[in-house]
This record gives sequence, structure tokens and C-alpha cells, in this order.
Amino acid sequence: NLKLHLYTDENWSKFKKATTCEEKVKLAKLTQSTNFDYVKVPQPQWQSIIQMNMNQDKESRTHYWYAVITDCSLEYQYRDGKIPKIDFEINLWNDVSGPNKPERYSESPDDERKALLTHLSADQSGSVFIHYVTLFLSGLLG
Repeated sequence: NLKLHLYTDENWSKFKKATTCEEKVKLAKLTQSTNFDYVKVPQPQWQSIIQMNMNQDKESRTHYWYAVITDCSLEYQYRDGKIPKIDFEINLWNDVSGPNKPERYSESPDDERKALLTHLSADQSGSVFIHYVTLFLSGLLG
């Protein structure tokens, strides 16, 4: 059973020092099981869509997050280290909707409670404003 584990920068060094899969998964801040569906479009494949919400409002600072996909049973089945290949894609989004964001987001185009999602990491959160100021000043001085 594949699981997605999320680790913060605070426990990532402990994760790297742990020797077994079971020790590593205990350090995860969040864990989510995967459920796979067979889809035929755009190409036949098994697919799992996972949505995890992390409320960082109570955190004293922003964190770097590390995502790890595991199946600890493979550690015992494949002792020779030849674990089967798996290809995966992970998209992580930051929700910058503000204080009036909805609990759950609707996919309906008529729903006005849309989430504002960005790929920018927390350390780049002010960069959009800086780019606009730079663009404005370049236009004035150019």
C-alpha cells in the first residue's frame, strides 16, 4: 500500500538518519493513503489523486516541506534492493486566498469562493509585489 508522507524541515534530518522505513514514516507530519483508479485518457495508466490540506496559520514560521512516497512492505519483500520502478508526479500548491477562504473548494465555475493557488514557495511570497514595483519603475524611468 503506497502512502504519501509529508515532512517539515524540522524533522527532515532525522528522516535521513533513520535506517528503516518504519522509523522514517513515524517522523512524518502528515500521512495519506493512496487509492488508485485505472484511467484510459490521455493514456492508459493507474492514477491516484490526493488532496491534503495543511493549516500553517498556527505555525511560528513557514516551513520547507518534503514529500516521500513509501510502501514499507517492499523493504521486507525485496531484500536485494531491486524494488519495482514507479513513476509519479507531485504538485504542491500554496493557498494564498486570505482569511475568508472556504473550508472546501468547489470545482464549480459558478462558485465565487475560488482558491488562489500558487506554486511560489513561502520564501518567494513577496516577490510578486517586488516584480510589479520593478516593472512600474522601469516604465517610468525607461
